[in-house]
Amino acid sequence: MRVEDRAFSGSLLKYRLAGAGLRLHAAVPYVNGTPLFEIGDQVTAGWEPLQAVVDGADLPAARVEAERVVWLVDREAAPR
Repeated sequence: MRVEDRAFSGSLLKYRLAGAGLRLHAAVPYVNGTPLFEIGDQVTAGWEPLQAVVDGADLPAARVEAERVVWLVDREAAPR
């Protein structure tokens, strides 16, 4: 994966990554002194499957029209 962009958002550092036909957005907690990846750096990315949301997926929550939506996830119900 390669870093395409990065931006600070409060206490998070947000990266846009691309590689192997994938585009990922990652939010990493930032504290002063944390080493930063530069745009163009090659990085390795991993994620927990329950944290992934596919862009454009037809999920029930995608059809909800509300000011605020809270997701409740049961890890025990997740496929193994």
